[in-house]
Amino acid sequence: NEKASEGIQINDPQYNTSITIKPKFRLGSPVKDQNRLVYPMLGKDAAKILTVKAGSIKEDIILEKYYADSMRFEYELQLPESLEARLESDSSLGIYGPDNSVLMGNVSTGSDADAQLLEKARKNAKKDKLVFRMPAPYIKETGNRTVVRSAKFELQGKSLTLVAEQLKDLKYPISID
Repeated sequence: NEKASEGIQINDPQYNTSITIKPKFRLGSPVKDQNRLVYPMLGKDAAKILTVKAGSIKEDIILEKYYADSMRFEYELQLPESLEARLESDSSLGIYGPDNSVLMGNVSTGSDADAQLLEKARKNAKKDKLVFRMPAPYIKETGNRTVVRSAKFELQGKSLTLVAEQLKDLKYPISID
């Protein structure tokens, strides 16, 4: 998807479900570069880069120069009723659904009453099956293959925030992966 405001949709064909992650920060129109979409961040010498690989999408935020010692990038998570987001102990983000795959994806119902029962079951089902995972974020200096700082996710309801701290003494440009 090339419209930054619409975010990216990630599909899981096994469970026939999807999630959408929309940035709440301002991005310009993307430039295609082979398997990447480069979205300039409006008002900053920075970019959000989406790299498409076989079966995955990787996001990097590139800051060309120092702006603040701490930066926050907020996203809106759009999840179906059958899924729930949780922060994991390793700082990654897990998206969980019911162990019963019948409660996910497109299910035909015979009546409105059946559809309401299905929605209630989706909403109330125990969500303990990992469906999607976003690895814990980290920060690298350009040209440095090692991680120089860790970053973290914060989750409040449907709001996911990427928090990068201790940015002051780094060698720019930096990449927040």
